[in-house]
Amino acid sequence: MDINWPDWLCPARFDLEIRPNVQIAVSVLNKGIVTSEIPGTRFFATVVLSPFAKRDPRYRRVEALFGALRGPANRLVAGHLGHKKPFGTLSGTVTCAAASQGDQMVTLTGVGEPSHSDMLSIQTADGPQWVMVVDASVGVDGVDVVISPPLRADVAGG
Repeated sequence: MDINWPDWLCPARFDLEIRPNVQIAVSVLNKGIVTSEIPGTRFFATVVLSPFAKRDPRYRRVEALFGALRGPANRLVAGHLGHKKPFGTLSGTVTCAAASQGDQMVTLTGVGEPSHSDMLSIQTADGPQWVMVVDASVGVDGVDVVISPPLRADVAGG
């Protein structure tokens, strides 16, 4: 289940690091520790809220959000909490051309151009997906944007 980070809540500090995807378990045979590394990595985020956040009447919703994140099936959709506003000049009404699942490049039409490391929310067939801009260049039909991660579902365009 995707859980969205509330737009009104800006952290006082946000740190993001990549850690190996290692699982640790106690062996049932000899009670020793067994470690196994799973291909890929995991993101580990540290979010520090302002002491004033607890005074906001909406703070109880934040406590409910953190409670809902328990378990491996839930995923927090937050974009990049380190900077909420894009660095590039992309503004106004922006549309995305049709794209297929697995694509790592999309074409955007609108005003301006996104910058490297900007976070974009693209509407896919499975719902919105946050992607990071790796590179952008002005093309014939708009701005060609290389994104990461690849699209996990088709984009209908528009």
